[in-house]
Amino acid sequence: MQDVAAAAGVHRTTVSLALRDSPRLPVARREEIQRIAEELGYRPNPLVSALMSSRVSRREPKHQATLAFVSVDPEVPRGWPDTDSTYGMMFRGARDRAMRRGYLLSPFWLGEPKLQGERFARILAARNIHGLLIAPHFGPANRIDLDWQRFSVVELGYNLIQPAFNRVVHDYYHSMQTVCAELLAAGHRRIGLLLPRHSDVKTHHLWSAAFLHFQEGLEPGDRIPIHHPEHLTTANVRKWLRAERPEVVVIGGVLYPRQPGEPQFFELPRKQRHVSLNLIDRDDPTPGIYQDAHLMGAAAADQLISQLQRGEFGVPELPTSLLVSGIWQAG
Repeated sequence: MQDVAAAAGVHRTTVSLALRDSPRLPVARREEIQRIAEELGYRPNPLVSALMSSRVSRREPKHQATLAFVSVDPEVPRGWPDTDSTYGMMFRGARDRAMRRGYLLSPFWLGEPKLQGERFARILAARNIHGLLIAPHFGPANRIDLDWQRFSVVELGYNLIQPAFNRVVHDYYHSMQTVCAELLAAGHRRIGLLLPRHSDVKTHHLWSAAFLHFQEGLEPGDRIPIHHPEHLTTANVRKWLRAERPEVVVIGGVLYPRQPGEPQFFELPRKQRHVSLNLIDRDDPTPGIYQDAHLMGAAAADQLISQLQRGEFGVPELPTSLLVSGIWQAG
């Protein structure tokens, strides 16, 4: 590193900042020092880097900035940051990780009248907020009107119809593969899938794609068509059950059991075996996939903070997705 510093005419600390892509240096200066380091064949010692990161992580973090956790979902529960809902757990996971790194995380629900239109942008500017976590939304075609060039953005799940940002998302395809493999190992062959159409679209058809791929390995008589109406109801679900007679039902896109009056309310026959793709509680007695919303929130906060530190603002040219695997629970 000293050789790079001498060739660039700067202090070793400046070289260190440049090689870490620190926004404390102008982009042109960073690129110049990085070019010199590459020409000299400099390679950092990974053991030294790990030691320095460990020392830094034990320090009390100083306040860096405030981030926003933004929801436009019309069905967000009242007081959602403190609830046991997916929203609440994702928010607390992101908030706790952000605090450990010196950032505050403030929740915003754009359904509030005071946050409509340009007022939300003015509030963000007044609070000097440039990092946005976009919370999960009901449905696949949501929009937020902002001057995105001012912000660094990470989505939690598949949310905004446009533009496309970097995201942290549940690994839907792998989760369905896991469920099918577990049910097959338990001796089940006639496996059915309940998946509301809007959930299939919102998850980019990844659950249904994995299920159809699984069915290719079954005998034709064991293949059951997916039941994916616009709305699940007791009537249409039980009609499908009578026609197809599945040994076990996989439920995706909605929590089950449902409470009367909730959207997509339906009831299965008492003896019908079922598996959930949307478990939000590690103690849930229902078999299925636990989606660790707390971990997903933490991963999204890490991603957003890293983008801010690298000075990445606006819509990325090539958005990336970080897939978080679910955990099979036997129930």
